[in-house]
Amino acid sequence: MKPLNRVLVGCVAVLILAHVAPASAAVGSVAQADLLGSITASPAIVQPGATSAWSVVVTNAGSADAGAFEVSFPGYSGVGATGTGWSCFSFAQTRASAARTSCKGVGLAAGTSATITIPITASGTAGTYFLTGVVDFANTVFESDETNNSISGSFVVPVNGSFDFVPNHTVNTPANLVLPSEQVTFTTGVVNNGLYRGFTTQTITDTLPVGFSFVSFSSFLTAWDPVFGPPPGPVVCTPTGDPATGVVVTCTGVPNSTASITGGGLVSIVAQTPTATGLVDFMASDSVVVDSNNAFNESNESNNTASATVHVTNKLPDMALQMSTESPVTAGGVINHTITMTNTGTGIAPSAQVRFSSLAGTWIGGGNAGVTCGTLFTTRSGATRGCTTTDLAAGASVTFALQLQASGVTGTTTTSANVYVVNSREVPPGADNVASTTATVVVGGAVDLSVSATATPAVAAPGQPVVLTINVQNSGIGMAATTTAQTTLPAGYAFTSGSTTAGTCSVVAQVVSCPLAATGPGTNQSYTINLTASAVVGSASATTVIDPANVVVETDETNNTANTAIGVSTSFADLTTAVSGPSSVAFNGKPVFAVTVSNIGNVAVSVSSVTIAESGFDRIDSIVAPAGWTCTTTRIKNAGNAIACTGGPLDPSGVATVQITTTAAYLRGVTTITAGADPSNTVKELSESNNNGSTSITVL
Repeated sequence: MKPLNRVLVGCVAVLILAHVAPASAAVGSVAQADLLGSITASPAIVQPGATSAWSVVVTNAGSADAGAFEVSFPGYSGVGATGTGWSCFSFAQTRASAARTSCKGVGLAAGTSATITIPITASGTAGTYFLTGVVDFANTVFESDETNNSISGSFVVPVNGSFDFVPNHTVNTPANLVLPSEQVTFTTGVVNNGLYRGFTTQTITDTLPVGFSFVSFSSFLTAWDPVFGPPPGPVVCTPTGDPATGVVVTCTGVPNSTASITGGGLVSIVAQTPTATGLVDFMASDSVVVDSNNAFNESNESNNTASATVHVTNKLPDMALQMSTESPVTAGGVINHTITMTNTGTGIAPSAQVRFSSLAGTWIGGGNAGVTCGTLFTTRSGATRGCTTTDLAAGASVTFALQLQASGVTGTTTTSANVYVVNSREVPPGADNVASTTATVVVGGAVDLSVSATATPAVAAPGQPVVLTINVQNSGIGMAATTTAQTTLPAGYAFTSGSTTAGTCSVVAQVVSCPLAATGPGTNQSYTINLTASAVVGSASATTVIDPANVVVETDETNNTANTAIGVSTSFADLTTAVSGPSSVAFNGKPVFAVTVSNIGNVAVSVSSVTIAESGFDRIDSIVAPAGWTCTTTRIKNAGNAIACTGGPLDPSGVATVQITTTAAYLRGVTTITAGADPSNTVKELSESNNNGSTSITVL
C-alpha cells in the first residue's frame, strides 16, 4: 500500500490518497520494474518574481520494462510542464479533489530515465517552497518496491534585493614580508553587502604577482545554515599562464559570506616567491576579482577587485643583546646596568625592543635619546617592563642605561632580557638575542610602612555600596615582613567583602582585619573593602591602621594610620524609566511607544541619557524627542534596533518622554521593548535599581 502523505506546496497542505499495490509485487523470482524519482530546483535560491525550473527525473531501477504510468503532483496547478515522451495536464481544485498536475509517460525501459521540466515563478514572500509528487500515481505498473514512489524538492525565496559582492583579500605573512623561494598564502572571502541575502557560489580570479608560481589551494566553509539546502560542492581552482608573465588562478564554486546569513567560506591560494641570488628587496601585489565572469547582476560593480601587497626581501635585521652591571651594590642603593642592542643583519630594524623577564631590583627607569623605557604591556600575570628603540640601521648599535633599586635583602639577584624586532621579521633569533647580568646586594636596610585610603563614593545614598581602597607603601630600603591592617568602620556601616593578595578579610564588630603580604623596598600593595552605607544621614570617618601589633620594625611609626571621610546623604538625583505602548499590533502595523525618564530625586541632572532596545521590529519609522534631546539609532544583526538618546537638564520632578514609531514586520509573536536611564552610571543617584523599564507587545 502506498503511504498516506501530507504535502506542503507554498502554504497549501493536501493529502495524497493511498494506493494498493498488487499482491504479487512481493514475488522476487519474477523480473519487475521499480520506478523512483527525484526533484531538484535550478536555481535553488530564487529572487521574488524570478523563475526556477523543477527538474523531475523518473528512473526505472528494476529489471523489467515499465508500461505507461502517471506522475502526479498534488497541490500544484501550474502550467508549462514539459518533457520528451510526456503528456502533462493541470487540473484545478474541485470539491472532490485538490489541484494537481499530472504527467503521463508511454513507458520506461529497465535501467533508463526520463525528465519532466516544470517552470515556476517565485512568490514575493520570503520562505521555503516545496514540490512533492507520486510516481505511478494510478498504480498501473507492477513494481518490486512500492515504497520509493514519493518524491519531493524545494527552493528558497530570500529577502528581496540585489547582490553586491566585495572581496575580503588578505595575505598571511608577518608584516606582509616573505623571503625569496618562501611560500605565501593569499586568502579570499566573498562578502555580499547587498540586500539579497540568498546564498550562492561564484567564480573568482586571483592574479599572482609576476614571478610567483602556483603551489596549491584549499577552501572551507566558515558556517552553514540548513535553510539553504545541502552545503555547496567543492571549490575548484585552476592555474593558467606562466610565472614569467603572471599566473592567473580561476576558482569556481566559491561560496559567498555575508553578515545577513550564517553561510559562506574562504579559499586560500598558496604561491611560491621566485628564487634569487644575492640581496633581494621588492614589493609584489596580488589582485583578486570576485564574480569575474559577471554571472550576477550587482548593485555596485566597481568594488569587485581587491589586492594584497607582500614585501619580498632577504634584507633582514639580526639583533644581538649585551648587558653588564655595577656590582656589588649596597642595600637600597641604585643598580646601574649598561645595555647594548646591535643590528648585525642586512636590513633595517624598524623597532627593536628589549623585554626584561627578571629584574635584580625595583624598577626606576632608563633609556637615552632614541631609547624609551617603561611598561610595555600588562597581562593578568603583571606588567612587562622593557625599552624600545627607533629605526636601527644594518650594522648600527645603541647603548643605554637601566637603573634599578636594590632591595634591603642581601644576596645575589639577576636581570635577564630578550631582544625582539617588533615590526618586522628577523633572521631566525639565536643565543645572541638573550642576555643576563648579576648584581650582589651586600648590606640590609630599614623599613618604613605608610598607608592611605579613599572612599568611592565619598558621600553615598542610604544603604548604597561604598568601596574603600587602601594602599600600603614601603618607602624604606628593607623588606617588610607579613603583617595585618585593621579598618574601624563608623556605626551603621556594614562590611560585605574584601581580600588582599595574602588572603581574605574578616570582621569582628566594626573592625575589619586584612592580612598583608611582605612588602619589598619601594613597592606597595593595594586592596579594597566593600561596604554598605549607613541608613542614617551624616558624616563619619573610617580609620585604617597597618601593623597594629608593631611586628615590623620601622624608622617611622607615625604614618601607619589613615582617616577616610565618608558620609550619607539623601540629596541625590533619582532616575526612573517607564515604557508604554499597545499590547498587540497587526503584522506590518506601526505601533507607537513612549519611553519616559523621570527624576524623582531632589537634585537636578545636568545631562541625562537613556538607551532603548527593541528586538522584534524590522525598522524604526520615527523618533520624537523632547527639546534639547538627540537620539541615534543602530541596527543590530538579528536583534532589532538600539536607540540612544541624550538630553537635559532634568530638574527634580522633571519628565522627558521619547516617542518611537516602529514597523512590526520583523517577526510574529511576543517581543519586548526595554529602556534604561543613565546606562553608563555617570549620574550619582539615590537608587540604581529603578533605572530600567520595559513593556511587551504581541505581533499578530
